[in-house]
Amino acid sequence: MRHSPTGKRMRKPSRSKGKPALSNFNDYLSFGYLATRCIGIFLVSYMFVLMCLLPMLKVDMPQVPAGATLRQRALNGAHLPHVKEAAKAVKKRLGDLTVSTASIEKNLLALAAAEFDAQREIEWEQEAQKGGKVAPILIKEDRSSQRDGFIILGMHRSGTSMLAGLLHQGAGYQVGEPLIEAGFDNEKGFFEFLPAVLQNDEFLYAQDADWSSNVIVYDPEQGLRDIKSGVVKFKEGKKALTFLNSKESVPWMQKDPRMCVTLPTWLPLLNTEPAIVFSYRHPLEVAMSLKKRQKFLLEQGLRIWIVYNMRAVQNSRNLCRIVTSQDKILRNPKKEVQRVSDELTSKCGVPTPLRRIKQSIVDEFVDPKLQHNKKDLADGKILMEYGEGCVIRDFDSDLLKGDPNKKNEEVFYLMAMKVYCDLKSGDAFKEDYKWPTW
Repeated sequence: MRHSPTGKRMRKPSRSKGKPALSNFNDYLSFGYLATRCIGIFLVSYMFVLMCLLPMLKVDMPQVPAGATLRQRALNGAHLPHVKEAAKAVKKRLGDLTVSTASIEKNLLALAAAEFDAQREIEWEQEAQKGGKVAPILIKEDRSSQRDGFIILGMHRSGTSMLAGLLHQGAGYQVGEPLIEAGFDNEKGFFEFLPAVLQNDEFLYAQDADWSSNVIVYDPEQGLRDIKSGVVKFKEGKKALTFLNSKESVPWMQKDPRMCVTLPTWLPLLNTEPAIVFSYRHPLEVAMSLKKRQKFLLEQGLRIWIVYNMRAVQNSRNLCRIVTSQDKILRNPKKEVQRVSDELTSKCGVPTPLRRIKQSIVDEFVDPKLQHNKKDLADGKILMEYGEGCVIRDFDSDLLKGDPNKKNEEVFYLMAMKVYCDLKSGDAFKEDYKWPTW
C-alpha cells in the first residue's frame, strides 16, 4: 500500500472484471435493430410534417398591436390575400369531393336499379314459364335527352329503302342484324331490322290488322297493354330493343314502313328519344307500284298511302323531324341525303356518323329508271292545281267508265293528291291540319 504525501493510505484503483469502461461518446450511440427502425420512422415523419408546414413558415407573421386581446390576436391577418386563397382552395376541394361522392353514389344507385330491373324481369319470365304472371316490359320514364339514333318513316314503295341504303352504306349509320333479305322487287336490300319488323307484325295482328289492311284502327296504347298482358309476344321486340338501347349501336338507324303506325308503342320502350326522317312519294306512283307488286286496286293503294302518311306525320309531331321526299332525293341524291345526315346532327343532336356521302355510293343505289317513270306521269291532262304549282293530272285507268270501282278510284286519287300537295307546301305538318276521312 502506498502512502500519500500527507501520510494517508491510498487505495489502488479498482479494475472491473467485465467490459472495459466506455471512453468515447460514439460508444453511447449503439442501438438495437428495433430502436434504430423507430428512430428512422420518426425522422421521416418529422421531415414530412416540416415539408407540409414549409409554405406557412415562409409567410411573414402579421404585426400584432401592443395590448391586443386574445380574440384580436386570433383574427389578426385573416384578411390577408394568402389566407383567402387558401380558404377558397380548401372550399373548392371540399366541393369537388362532395360532387365526386354524389356522382359515385348516383352511378352506384343507377347500377343497382339496373341490376334490380334485370333480376325482376328474369323472375317474371320464370313465373310466366310456370303459367303464372306475364313478364312486364319496363317503360322508360326518365329518358336521356340525347338522341342516339333515328327512325325513317314513309309509306311502302316510297323510296325509303334507297334512302336507308344511302344513309347506312354511305354515311355509316348502324342498322343491326339480321336484316330482311333483298327481294326481286328490291335487289339492293330493304335495310329493315328483322326483329323490329316481326314485332310490328305482332302488334298489328293482335288488333286484327296487317301492313295493308285495317291499319287505321291500330291503337298504340293498346299495343303496350297487349305486351303487359301477354296478348302480344315480345320476344322479337326484346331483340330489337337490345340493339336500339345499346350504346354500342350509336348512331343507329331503324327503318320499317309499319313504324308509321306503331311508333308510339315503341317510344316508351327506348332509352333515348329518336329523331325522325320522314320521306314521301307521289301517291299515284306508290299505288301503281303496289298494283304491280301486290295486285292491289289503285283505290286500295291510294287509301293505304293516305293512312301511312297521316300516321307518320301525326305520330312524329312532337319529335325532332327531318323531312325529305323521293323527288328531292332523285333531283340531287348526294346533296339531299347529305343534308338529311347533317341536319340529324345539327338540328336533332344525333351523333355524327363515320362518313360523308360519296358519289360512288349514290351511283350504286339510285336507279335512273325512277326519273323516267316520273316523266311518263307528267303527260296527263291537268285536272286541278293547288298553290305553289302542285299540279294534279289525269292518268290512264284500267277500269272502264261504268265500273263501280272507277268512282272510288277517282275520289281517293284526288284525296291523296290533296294531301301530297299539302306535304309539299308544308300545310300538312300544321297542328290544325284537317286530314281526309271516309
